[in-house]
Amino acid sequence: MGFFWFLSSLQQPELLKLKEEMSRINTKIKKGKKELGKKREEQKGHAKDIADLQSGIEDLTGKMKDLKEKGRNVGDQIQLDDNELQEYFRM
Repeated sequence: MGFFWFLSSLQQPELLKLKEEMSRINTKIKKGKKELGKKREEQKGHAKDIADLQSGIEDLTGKMKDLKEKGRNVGDQIQLDDNELQEYFRM
């Protein structure tokens, strides 16, 4: 029994080192998962921003088509109503 106790006591420092290393690794894993969750939330926000911008582009494209159609109907001149003229000069 004395020999096995002696072997066990020699292994205690090594066992302690391994447990500490496992603890550090587990801490890194938890931190990584937390960071990944944050990045996923950021990605969702960016996806919404992109969708909003794409929608804005579609709206502007439609308005440009309307202006071109008005230009074709009148010849080479675009006829604008009062509100459109105010907006034109505001830009």
